[in-house]
Amino acid sequence: MTKQDEHSKKVLPAVEFRCTLRLGDSETENPHFFETARSVKDFLLLSPRGAYTATRTLNQHAVMNWSAHINRLLESWYLLFGPNCFGNLDNEEFANEWIKHRINMTLKYGIGEYFSRATKLSSKNSTEEAKITLLMLEPKSIDTVELYIHFDIIQIANISSPCTVVIHGPPRTLPVVKDSKWLSDRKPLEESKLIPGIHELILSDPNGNIYEGLTSNFFCVIREINSIRIETAPLDHVLNGTMLKAVERVCKKLGFGFKFRFPQIRDAILWDGAFITSKIS
Repeated sequence: MTKQDEHSKKVLPAVEFRCTLRLGDSETENPHFFETARSVKDFLLLSPRGAYTATRTLNQHAVMNWSAHINRLLESWYLLFGPNCFGNLDNEEFANEWIKHRINMTLKYGIGEYFSRATKLSSKNSTEEAKITLLMLEPKSIDTVELYIHFDIIQIANISSPCTVVIHGPPRTLPVVKDSKWLSDRKPLEESKLIPGIHELILSDPNGNIYEGLTSNFFCVIREINSIRIETAPLDHVLNGTMLKAVERVCKKLGFGFKFRFPQIRDAILWDGAFITSKIS
């Protein structure tokens, strides 16, 4: 680690923010902002179960793909804990808009506080960006939301060389939901198969269909005479996350074909290549 890296870590320590949001109330209850040694992974593993999403800041104030992230967060929360998390309200639209507004305001405060602390610790303005993980817990009552947020400096991965993956393990039972319980469910797979040099585990079924990685989407590249096509598993079998949508968007911009069809293990020799959107190690 260089001295510059050490300085960055000192300037931008990881922090957590916890609070309670009450339906119809503009005040944030029990706000608690504190430095933490927990990684994002430990944050999700050791906190109570909930729906979560992960994103990053842009220019230290905006949030990448925020509209998609908050919609997915709420959708996962409702799918996990039931559509009547706020009881049998006559106006569900009001509840949804209220949640979005309160989470927006809370996140805005958290981002400001995080970078304000960084500025106080540094002799010069930092240009670092933050990785943000939001966790909505199972509701304790029908009119409250328990919200945890983890902030940490973004670590840029080294992508100068290919990664190595292992195809092992069945697909998720509820792939469309960002459930923090998935981290504990997949832990035995990680401990048994993630040896040094392996960056991701790819999930498949007995028919040889490739679904996704533990933390990423999987894509194969098929080159034909006058075209290139990208294929990935159908949307009802994997998480339709922001990275998948970004890949689809870029492929269409570049003129590549894009198809939601299971890549087959037996066809790997025919691919021009394959790629994932994230890695565990």
